[in-house]
Amino acid sequence: ALTLVALTGCSPSAAPESAAPTVTVTQTVPASALPATPVETATPTPEVPACSGLTQEEAVSASIGSIAPFPGLESHEWVAATPDAATYDECAELSYVVVTLSGGTVSTPCHIMLFNQGRYLGTATADAYGFLPSVARLDDASIEVTYTYTLPGEANAESSGRAQATFTWDEDTQSVVMDGDLPPTD
Repeated sequence: ALTLVALTGCSPSAAPESAAPTVTVTQTVPASALPATPVETATPTPEVPACSGLTQEEAVSASIGSIAPFPGLESHEWVAATPDAATYDECAELSYVVVTLSGGTVSTPCHIMLFNQGRYLGTATADAYGFLPSVARLDDASIEVTYTYTLPGEANAESSGRAQATFTWDEDTQSVVMDGDLPPTD
């Protein structure tokens, strides 16, 4: 609470100057009625990620040409396997787009294009693997990939082999770290 004090004197005609009475007026004001005083803080402003501003289609178009043609299938172009999927995020630490060869079948080779805040990093692996992988986002910086492959003696329709790997963006090294297994190469 705040107390206000006002001093007033009588007019000169009412009393002699030397004997001027003093009147005290007290008014209590609740603290809630007082204006708030801004408090200076040293809280740092959170860093906002730099987003590329590219849509999934733009990001893929700008970088898909850097993926080497698949040996023996050079006439087939790499295309987004599910172009409408929400797997790409221009602001995420790690996002992805699965690409496959145009005109392919269920076992056609696929690559996983990786992006950091919309900036193309390259493919998840040097080799393309057959069958569309199953990819799940673990958090803003990690994805988990389950690869399918055929075991010895299996037909493509029977493919029961599985390999699982996690890909994580490492801010300190500015690179993607893989942990886990990949399908065997022939």
